Amino acid sequence: MAKFAFDAPAAENRIKVAVIGAGPSGLATSYFLAKAGFDVTIFEKEADAGGIVKNILPQFRLPEEAIKKDIEFIEKHGILIKFGANADFSIEGLKKNGYKYIYISIGAELSNKSDLQAESGIILNAIDLLKDYRSAMAKKSRENRGGNRRR
Repeated sequence: MAKFAFDAPAAENRIKVAVIGAGPSGLATSYFLAKAGFDVTIFEKEADAGGIVKNILPQFRLPEEAIKKDIEFIEKHGILIKFGANADFSIEGLKKNGYKYIYISIGAELSNKSDLQAESGIILNAIDLLKDYRSAMAKKSRENRGGNRRR
């Protein structure tokens, strides 16, 4: 991890940048902009950062603790993350609030429909499948914790 140690940003240029979305693209962009001296604010509609990587991919693929460490590392660079942001933002509104540059990284949470046909008639959408899997694993985990009571 030493090669990714905290680096002091370049001289601050006080130019405000709005980044829409705190998924992998928004977080990475924010990090490099902050390192270059920009004043970065991330606007995220969800209650936490990480996007599809944190909220959809199964934890055995990328542990939540690793994502948390990455987000903390990024925040140490002076990046402000505003959670619960209105998804109906306007570019003009952001510009009126002093943001000179706006980077939009709204993610990959919607699946595309396929024209594929299957003998069984069942075609599973990958993103929906991963969401359902993660939700089922979380439910199972809660049930297991509740079921370990002493009698």
